[in-house]
Amino acid sequence: MSRKSGRVLVQCVYCGQMAVCSREHVIPKCFHPEDAPSPANSVIIPACSPCNSRKARDDSYVRDLFAPDLAASVSPQALSVLNGQVFRSIRTNRSDFGKMAASGSVSVPLNTPSGLFLGNFPAVPVDWKRVRRFFKWGSQRGHPYYPSQDK
Repeated sequence: MSRKSGRVLVQCVYCGQMAVCSREHVIPKCFHPEDAPSPANSVIIPACSPCNSRKARDDSYVRDLFAPDLAASVSPQALSVLNGQVFRSIRTNRSDFGKMAASGSVSVPLNTPSGLFLGNFPAVPVDWKRVRRFFKWGSQRGHPYYPSQDK
């Protein structure tokens, strides 16, 4: 059995290389409220340091993108993540999505499905490449993902 620095080499699920791997959560820990314990049935897989680092940046971007969504506002868990990890990431200037919102937001009209104008609201350009990559990571973890050609 190969060993490096006293640790076992295993295959990274993302790149397939044999490496000393860390324990990667299939559903990123940053998607759970900080004050809640991690679910006991969390699926954990081996990931090498370079892959885990790249994936973590996309995890945070997608978390910061989806947590403020109006549809998530009815979820106490999503509000806890928004008021905790997301706002702190934005305040400390570590949120890539927050930086984009601060520098590139535009005002767009918002209408109801029946066409009633509700006013202008801020919209932030989305880095769809990063979002697709996030879901691609998920498909490599055994979660199906079918990219749309729309974006």
